[in-house]
Amino acid sequence: MNTKKKNSIPAILLSIIQHLLAAGIIVSLMMVKDGQSVVLNGPEERLSYRLYESDQNRSYEDTALFNNILGNNLSLAVRYAAICSQMETNGLYNGDKVIDVTAYVNRNASLPGDYITVRYTLSNLIKWAQNGFVFETMKMSPEESGRFLAEQPTYTHIVNNSISGGMNSYLNSQIEGNTVLHHGGDEIGDKDNDEQGIFPDYRFYEQSYDDDEGGTQEHSILINRYRTVDGQVIEDMVSSWQDYQTLCTSVVEAAKSLLENYEEYQRLTEYFAESSTSMRYYIARTLGGRQEVYTNVASLRSEPDPENVSAYFSALTRHLFFCPYDLSYETDTLLKQETVRTLFKQYSYAYPDQIRVYAGADLSSLTQGIDDDFHEGRKTADAFLPSYRSMQFLAIVFGLIYLLILCFRILSNRNAGTDVRRVPTELLVLLWIVPLVFLAEGLLFSMRLSEQRTLFGVPLSRLLPPVLVFFISAVFTAGLLALLRKKKSGSIGNDSLFIKLGGQFGEMARFARKNVNIAVTTIVFYTLLVLLNLIVTAAAFSSYSAFRVPVMLCLVLADIFVGVLLYRNRMHRSEIIGELTKISKGEPAARLDVKSYGKNELGELAECVNSIGEGIEKAVKTSMHDERLKSELITNVSHDIKTPLTSIIGYVDLLKRENIDSPKAEEYIRILDEKSQQLKRLTEDLVEASKITSGNIEIKPERLNVTEFLRQTVGEFHEKLEDAALKAVVQTPEEPLFINADANHLWRVMENLLENACKYALSGTRVYLQLSESAPAEDGHTDVVLSVRNVSRNELHVDAADLTERFVRGDMARSGEGSGLGLSIADSLTKAQGGEMQIDVDGDLFKVTLWFPKEA
Repeated sequence: MNTKKKNSIPAILLSIIQHLLAAGIIVSLMMVKDGQSVVLNGPEERLSYRLYESDQNRSYEDTALFNNILGNNLSLAVRYAAICSQMETNGLYNGDKVIDVTAYVNRNASLPGDYITVRYTLSNLIKWAQNGFVFETMKMSPEESGRFLAEQPTYTHIVNNSISGGMNSYLNSQIEGNTVLHHGGDEIGDKDNDEQGIFPDYRFYEQSYDDDEGGTQEHSILINRYRTVDGQVIEDMVSSWQDYQTLCTSVVEAAKSLLENYEEYQRLTEYFAESSTSMRYYIARTLGGRQEVYTNVASLRSEPDPENVSAYFSALTRHLFFCPYDLSYETDTLLKQETVRTLFKQYSYAYPDQIRVYAGADLSSLTQGIDDDFHEGRKTADAFLPSYRSMQFLAIVFGLIYLLILCFRILSNRNAGTDVRRVPTELLVLLWIVPLVFLAEGLLFSMRLSEQRTLFGVPLSRLLPPVLVFFISAVFTAGLLALLRKKKSGSIGNDSLFIKLGGQFGEMARFARKNVNIAVTTIVFYTLLVLLNLIVTAAAFSSYSAFRVPVMLCLVLADIFVGVLLYRNRMHRSEIIGELTKISKGEPAARLDVKSYGKNELGELAECVNSIGEGIEKAVKTSMHDERLKSELITNVSHDIKTPLTSIIGYVDLLKRENIDSPKAEEYIRILDEKSQQLKRLTEDLVEASKITSGNIEIKPERLNVTEFLRQTVGEFHEKLEDAALKAVVQTPEEPLFINADANHLWRVMENLLENACKYALSGTRVYLQLSESAPAEDGHTDVVLSVRNVSRNELHVDAADLTERFVRGDMARSGEGSGLGLSIADSLTKAQGGEMQIDVDGDLFKVTLWFPKEA
């Protein structure tokens, strides 16, 4: 007894050392993980960075940590300068700065040469957003609406709506003297200097909100807290309620956005103060021939000489220079030009191509008392990098020792007894796995605990993981050794409850699985037959006839024969039904053993079922093969074309930027550009046609005013139709017509039809677009009918029904720029939205008609 105690003490000590080593491994890995990530202060939140082992032998300014900090600060500086362009004039906040609300709201897009807007001072918009917007609902008659709104809308005309390298109307609206106000229908400037001479009458696109009976109608009115810089209010600028609501929305959006930017402007102004950060930046943009500078270096704000600016940043610890207009990029950092270019693209509304950007970090400022993210990053790197390898090495040493002790205990376990034979194997596994799962869940939970939750001054997120790993190691080792003892004794299978129960129920399960349907149907009929036989037998015995014994024997034999026939018949029928069920569920490969059915009706039926399965399997394989070939063809062709095509378009774009004196070379480049864009459209149409055919599109139907939709569509194609010397004639009923369709997909249908007209219609003719309502059907149903008619430039020798097929074109010579997919895509999209499309050809007259069910 004393000997056992003496022998158990070293084993217990060895077990404790093993589990402590497991805890030591997790502590070492936690130290490595904690050291790999560093959280530094930002202007609004703390940012997480990663340290890399490869930076151990590098100076701080050459590490990935420093360059990531520099990149994040540059991203903030780019955003800060973009906000400053809204808030400042000559480097100082200017509350009197004039804001064009429509141009501001659409600052990430372009606007037409004429648009409706209002201008407020910056401070008024910010105060308006701070105080809140008040809307009042008012009922007005048409006469009252006419008195409330202006007689004619006031448009803002941008004289020069193109900046080198950009197309943003917001930038153009900031140029002094670049905007002119005029009323609807007025002419601006000389016709020789204007593409069209007369600005378009936007009343064509306005929607009337007046009642049919001329009654009053409710309108939401924005209470004007402030007047515009011209002393106007919103209703003075518009003549329709649609324009009024749009303009009010622009005012609200612009004011709220400017308030958010103003609050961020205040935070970033403090963050980028020259005395608070090691980050230095200088961004100069040229707008309307005037240079504007945004920098946090006070001495460079009014520096006119670029050489002095370049010399200042070259003297910093690390710096970069970026000028997209000259395609220049110079740096001694790890930041890539593509990264910097992407930062500026995010705020293209503030940065034309004519910008010069200098940025860098002055690490000498760290010795001047500046405590910023660069300083925190250096302290963390100096503390972590030297100890990184030692923590890894310590974790590896602990792991090796742990494995050696575990192997030693497993080998020592060979001489242990088999006292666990009486415990079922499943119970032993549960006693091993369940605590292991709970401990693992606790480990994950402890890692998510906040640093502020402590025990004895130690954060629980640091204390609980090693404790839990200690117990996980103990449970894992105990369960492993117990299972190994069972394996040694050969009792794993003998002590398994599942194996014992499985042996008892195996035959029952196999019988029930094979004969459950047969048993239910056969036993019912056979029971009725046996009852009938018992009645006959009882009657025979009661008659004391000499034939009662032969009759009873015959009945018994008949029962046996009928039972066998019933069983076999029901079994064969069940097999046939099962095979047909498999075929209906898409499993045609299964087969019936026809020989076991004999030459009867069931045998013939089994042969037919096998033939059906073989035919379906063959058809499915053929169909899958064809679809796979189609899919692979489209995918491969699209990929193989897009890859070189992207390069061609890119190089053509680069050639267009070069100063080429040869007119022929310029013409060749123009042709290359047109053909490459044509090929790009072809690949896009091909992919879209494939998606539509495979049903890989999403239809989102909604109630759509097709009358307004048609007018807007024609308006957007106005320029293309004029370029093709075509005139659009739109014929719509006075009352608006509604259908249930997806606006995006219906737009694609109309786009393809109008593009087809621009490509193939005879120049100098008219394109007729007629919208009408069909006569009611017998059930009262009516359709909305939309037709597009034009005169073809070339003779049409193709059957009208074939024009909706892929790659079929009316231009048999295929000399045009069409792909032969436009009408096919339009037809498929129309059908996908519940409509119908028909093409009619009468000589040179080409007509496309669309039908959609009318919505009330």
